[in-house]
Amino acid sequence: FPYPTLFRSVVSIGLLSAFGISLNMLSSTLPIIITLTVVSITTQTLSRLGEFKNKVLHRHRHIVLYRVVKELIGSHMLASATTAIGFAALMSSDTPLISDYGFSVAMSVMVTCFVTLFLLSSLAVWLPLPVKRKFPLKSEFAVQFITKHRHALFTGIPAMVILLALTGRDLNWSPLLFDDLNKTTEVRKAVMTIEDKLGG
Repeated sequence: FPYPTLFRSVVSIGLLSAFGISLNMLSSTLPIIITLTVVSITTQTLSRLGEFKNKVLHRHRHIVLYRVVKELIGSHMLASATTAIGFAALMSSDTPLISDYGFSVAMSVMVTCFVTLFLLSSLAVWLPLPVKRKFPLKSEFAVQFITKHRHALFTGIPAMVILLALTGRDLNWSPLLFDDLNKTTEVRKAVMTIEDKLGG
């Protein structure tokens, strides 16, 4: 069901354009956040549908779909609302870039929730539903794997942590990464305040 993901991208970008919000380095994370919302709603809904037997789902698809959506719509709305409220808190920022980002994410998350629920319900009526596969691994697989490869994991995990820590030392953590911005912009002023007064 890739259609909700594609459609919500068009709707979200269209709304940003309608509200006059330009795309920038922060809004580049918007597709990831929205995609996670779509994937979580779609996965949970289809997984719940997969718990019904094929004969029941085939004969009474409309009834089953209505019950599943009615059962899950509250949790979907709550999950999207809490995410939207968290990002909406950024709207209180004095920096336009950050406040616009908070508004765009909060609005997009809620719009995505409604669009996904609507499209998913509509498409599930006409298109064949994915078949839920049985998990091929036993519940004790993780414990058996860790026990069997304990020596490799014991040495490999600390080695990986040390390697990543050493690699991170060469990264540029300075806010002057944005020094190409105009000195009169709010973002540049905020960056320089952090650099000069807050220790970088």
